[in-house]
Amino acid sequence: PTQTTSSADLTFKLPVADGSANQVIQTNGSGQLAFATPSDTDTKWVYGSAADYDQWGSTTDVEFSGWPTNWQQIRVSFIDISSSANSYAQFFVSTSSSTAGRITSGYQTTSGYFGGSSDANNVTTVTDMGRFEGTAASAYSMNGFVNFYKFSGDKIRFEGDLVDKTYGTYKFFTHGYVTCDPTTSMTHIFFRAQGYAYDAGKFKLDYLAG
Repeated sequence: PTQTTSSADLTFKLPVADGSANQVIQTNGSGQLAFATPSDTDTKWVYGSAADYDQWGSTTDVEFSGWPTNWQQIRVSFIDISSSANSYAQFFVSTSSSTAGRITSGYQTTSGYFGGSSDANNVTTVTDMGRFEGTAASAYSMNGFVNFYKFSGDKIRFEGDLVDKTYGTYKFFTHGYVTCDPTTSMTHIFFRAQGYAYDAGKFKLDYLAG
């Protein structure tokens, strides 16, 4: 360097071989440089790859897993989804990869939609699932998301929006919570078309950990 502390010369020893892709040059504090994989302890979003799309556990269920135990937020987004028959878009948390492990109680879900002839009456509550009220139409092509949040203790809050892309008339919403352990009882998430198959579209999961 042209100017250093006390104008002293500094010697840096470069690594002998090239590093791997995305590695950085790291110093040991005594002039020895080396390639190293950067550590990242910041809270950040981890985005799904192409392999995270179309996660069908069966013909009727889309299954997700793989987030770390220190997750703070999980986001499931979807585009152009539709089902093979009139069915509500539903979602459940589960203790395993089997739908038999899905939690079927402890939910408090409020859902509804705008765009109908009597929006004030288009709101319902359920305690056995999360769902989008009023999405029961096989002709719909829908875009939207559901966010899950670690809230307090054994409460996992969720909220989501869904829009009817085909007709451009309806906007659906859902929010509520499920009571369960966020690390041992929520290892999987299932999206279901009320017993029918999703016949089009893509799903994707991202998470925020820290």
